[in-house]
Amino acid sequence: GIGMLALGNPTGANLPEAREEVKEIARVYPATLVLSGDSATKKFLLDPKNEDRRVLHLATHGVLDGSHPDASYIQLAGDGEDGKLRMGEVYGMHLDHVDLVTLSACQTALGQRDPDGSEITSLAEAFSSAGSPSVVASLWSVEDNSTKLLMDKFYTSLAAGKSKSESLQTAEVGLLKDPATAHPFYWAPFELLGDWR
Repeated sequence: GIGMLALGNPTGANLPEAREEVKEIARVYPATLVLSGDSATKKFLLDPKNEDRRVLHLATHGVLDGSHPDASYIQLAGDGEDGKLRMGEVYGMHLDHVDLVTLSACQTALGQRDPDGSEITSLAEAFSSAGSPSVVASLWSVEDNSTKLLMDKFYTSLAAGKSKSESLQTAEVGLLKDPATAHPFYWAPFELLGDWR
């Protein structure tokens, strides 16, 4: 695959830092195509020509329903539709060339007082069934600004040739060392599911 497709702060998501996040990533990660606002559409993501991207990065809301996984979706811009990328549509994607899908969104788990991580696992499984060997995602709602910092560090390491697990660890340690983001709330929810290389 070639480069990355990064969709950030689609219309309606109201995540100003997510727009900055995808711009920052484009600066450190080679051949990144960045779309935000009205252009960050579901239609564009599902366009077969994007199935050759090495990385898909989605900086938006994920609404995850543990009791009804089919009702889970990732919020993208509409372009005449509702813009919700549903679980069934993820299963239908052809991501054999994609190496990594990152959901750097704030997650909203529905239907459970204490989400147990199964929601994000089912979403990760959908991407891996579609062919992507690895998914990076957060197990709970994350703070917009610290996520931007973490993702910047993560892709800087990845672009330098480090493995996915090493890059995520480097990013998490980077936040841990800064008193402003040292609390596990900021860096601990991010997990690498699937192939760590």
